[in-house]
Amino acid sequence: MGTIYSDRWVAKNGTTPSLTWKAAIGRLNDKQMSGVMDACIARCSSGNSWPPDLAEFISIVSADMSNTNPFGISLINLSEEFRCYCRDRGLYESAEQFPWSHPVMYWICTEVRQRMIQNRLTEAEVEKALSRELDKWSKTVADGKDIPKPVLRLQDRSRPRPTWMDLLKIYPDVNYR
Repeated sequence: MGTIYSDRWVAKNGTTPSLTWKAAIGRLNDKQMSGVMDACIARCSSGNSWPPDLAEFISIVSADMSNTNPFGISLINLSEEFRCYCRDRGLYESAEQFPWSHPVMYWICTEVRQRMIQNRLTEAEVEKALSRELDKWSKTVADGKDIPKPVLRLQDRSRPRPTWMDLLKIYPDVNYR
């Protein structure tokens, strides 16, 4: 972990692991440890460059070990798509036109983004909200309900469309992520 986070790891967790860290890491096999390392690298590439504390580490391990949601979406993938949506949403006229990897992503990301703006959520609070929304939608599907497809709403024709949108050409074959 020190190779990924360098001095930040020592500043947050110390030079020697505590007994609880040893117990948490001691139970992992090589495949699980590799999954955790990949998850930490994905966290860094998505903008979260601080190392996980023990609670975050355990949640990464449990998210990596169990695929408890029926969508096959990990919290890390959800977090990455949420960040891409927040970054690239201006390229699309509406959230429904964004290239979602799964229909449930639309419902989760739009809801959490709305809460993030209204309540000025921190990054950690956004991660918790994403996790809660994913759990909520997992329970909804487990109860036998379907996920509604994102349907394009009627455009507001009372305001003119911004001119920069007409100048921007979005090519369907290009991946903007």
